[in-house]
Amino acid sequence: MSGAEVATLGLATRAFASLSPQLLVAASTAVSLFSWLQLAKVTIPAAVASLAILATIPFHLSAFYYHLTKDNFFDLDSYVAKGIEGHPNKKLSFKDRIKVAALNELSVGRKVGRSSEAHPLTSGKSPFIEGLDVSSLRGPSDPPLPAPEIVVGTIRMGFGHHRIAYSACSWGLQGQHKVLFHDLLNIKSPEADLIRETDKKYSLASRIATEMGSFFERIWGSITKSGDANMLRGTSLMAENIKPLLNGLPKDTPIIATHSLVGLTAVACGFTNVINLVIDNYPQWFVIVPGAVNLVQGPINHRAFLRWGVPESEVRLPGGGGAPRRSTRRWTPR
Repeated sequence: MSGAEVATLGLATRAFASLSPQLLVAASTAVSLFSWLQLAKVTIPAAVASLAILATIPFHLSAFYYHLTKDNFFDLDSYVAKGIEGHPNKKLSFKDRIKVAALNELSVGRKVGRSSEAHPLTSGKSPFIEGLDVSSLRGPSDPPLPAPEIVVGTIRMGFGHHRIAYSACSWGLQGQHKVLFHDLLNIKSPEADLIRETDKKYSLASRIATEMGSFFERIWGSITKSGDANMLRGTSLMAENIKPLLNGLPKDTPIIATHSLVGLTAVACGFTNVINLVIDNYPQWFVIVPGAVNLVQGPINHRAFLRWGVPESEVRLPGGGGAPRRSTRRWTPR
């Protein structure tokens, strides 16, 4: 392709911009693909065959979604779709299945298989809070984990989740309860590595999409920024793969989750008393844990989740009595 031809195509794409952003993205992608084929000296038949193979990927991902969800502990699709009487939510679509299956392949893939086993746990004293036990992987000479009265589960992804977890612990300790601080990343295991790697991949992909811009940034943004039901589905699928991190705890122990992944994992493990501290004041499916009691920080979230069809028994707006105090933004300590 000559320089004049490239310049002409570039002018044409700019002309599309005044008509529709979608046309601009499509035209830019077509120009990039055509230029790449020219530079790589790919023949037209080979290009057509490659595109035909690529076109089957969405159908494979859509079918794979049903494989991923068929043995799940919780029927999340029915939960999300029900809505309130006469106003059901949007049902799972072909596009939704592709998106969730693709996210699962990127984050989980074949790194960690699903298992009902439990990692053996022990505990030590927290260097930060007097009287608080902190869990870790049990070694050959370590004593077994004493049965806790309350488990506060968290993930060290930024300081916010940890700060909220310590706030919850302060209320339990004030009530003279035996509290266990259970950070999933503190349990050295393939499952903990999976969480850590997923967080790194998310950060890396965000940087790459930002640097590439245009089409790629828009696609990445549509996948990750909405906090919609698909993000909840993706997190729920990961929860099914990391159950050994919680299976070593008694299932009747109350567990307070300061990250939705912890709450979803607890529900998948069969815990009977799961409390999810909703960390955001903006209502979105991503912060909800179906099957748990979701404590929200304000009436906007409370009304929105009820309107979406979350059972009234699973959404609480705390206040008064012995409930944790809430500020306008974050859960606060005792």
